[in-house]
Amino acid sequence: MGEVVNFKNHRHEKAAARAFRIWRPLLGRHVRLDAGTCWSDLPDSALFFLCRETPESKLAFYDFLMGALGLGSGHELEQQAPRDLIDLLNAYFYFLDQARFECCRRLDWTEPTGLAMRPLIEQVLDPAAYDYPNLMQCPVPTPQHPAYEAYRAASGMDRCAVLRRWLPEAVERFGWMVDESTEHGPPEQVSVVRRLTVRDDGVRVRHDAARAAPGRKESLHRGEASRD
Repeated sequence: MGEVVNFKNHRHEKAAARAFRIWRPLLGRHVRLDAGTCWSDLPDSALFFLCRETPESKLAFYDFLMGALGLGSGHELEQQAPRDLIDLLNAYFYFLDQARFECCRRLDWTEPTGLAMRPLIEQVLDPAAYDYPNLMQCPVPTPQHPAYEAYRAASGMDRCAVLRRWLPEAVERFGWMVDESTEHGPPEQVSVVRRLTVRDDGVRVRHDAARAAPGRKESLHRGEASRD
């Protein structure tokens, strides 16, 4: 029995070494990335980067999947055979959803689930984790969720649809929680630093400042007003 456990651990460690090869330079050397890494282990800035669905974050997920499964690099994912490609894209949408639901959990919008504590490598190596029924699963919202009452009024799969409609907003609000001093992306690229001010009339004004790599000028390029 011990040999079986050791073989499983060794397999997971090798998969993690491949899966996280580009996550380390993207997310920072200080982020724990190994066979035991769970969503709950990722700092807010790393989670926010993965949730933004940029070309860089999508490639990070693709590379994670391809590396863990021993299929090559993320650049090769869309070149896979059609049947394999469907499974890989299902896995991508599953992990993207789970990252965004983790944002919801940290906003106190949803109740904790066991997935936040389940290692990412264990999930990616378990095809049943991202089969169709699991793709449709959603956490339970808390009363703090903006759509809590709409969720309670809905039934069946409509409840998940209600929550999913709020995922982009959840990621947006989660971004305000991220430390302004943190760059949300690869260190060699320009990142967006978000600042929020509140006017006397209660209107929130958002400023997105482009923060460049060292040696480049930072400029404030947009201000948007909104009222809760």
